[in-house]
Amino acid sequence: MKTKAFLTIAFLFALVFQYVFAQEQEVAQKKSFAYSNITEGGFFTTSPNGAAFEVTTIHGFSVNKKHNWGFGFGIGVSSNFYNSNYYSSSSHVYCPMFVNYRHYFSPEQTFSPHLNVSLGGVEVNKGSGVYSAITMGFRIRKFSLSSGMSFMAVKKEEDYSPYYPPPIFTTTKWYYPYGITIKCGVAF
Repeated sequence: MKTKAFLTIAFLFALVFQYVFAQEQEVAQKKSFAYSNITEGGFFTTSPNGAAFEVTTIHGFSVNKKHNWGFGFGIGVSSNFYNSNYYSSSSHVYCPMFVNYRHYFSPEQTFSPHLNVSLGGVEVNKGSGVYSAITMGFRIRKFSLSSGMSFMAVKKEEDYSPYYPPPIFTTTKWYYPYGITIKCGVAF
């Protein structure tokens, strides 16, 4: 008697669970967009011989019913740790702000390769410029890993003195750091 009651309750529970799960799937398939967040951190090699650590977060929406592509707005912070002729100090902080496009090739699978394109601006100490990156990688569930190329064009004002002590002149120079970027992160 107890076995029959247990099996009946288990069967009814399975039917209710299947019904609720089917309803959730229908609602999810009808949605044409969903909120997404991607937070990544990694290294960016910069020309001629330097490196930087960069953390970015992208907030946006996946647009179609399969959720295989989406747009978002990203912001980040980065600090390089080398001495170069591009920058007057041994380290500096820059903040990229960009629009991001990401395409997942098989979003319904656990493993999905993706293409990521970012374009926007960058702010540095006494300067600003253009920030861009194109990377390829993959996502396994919530974890993502990507690698690609980054390029910046930065217009920076610098103090220049041909003689020490002053007079000091302010000059404007353009710098074009580029390099390879490797990032890992979490996608929600």
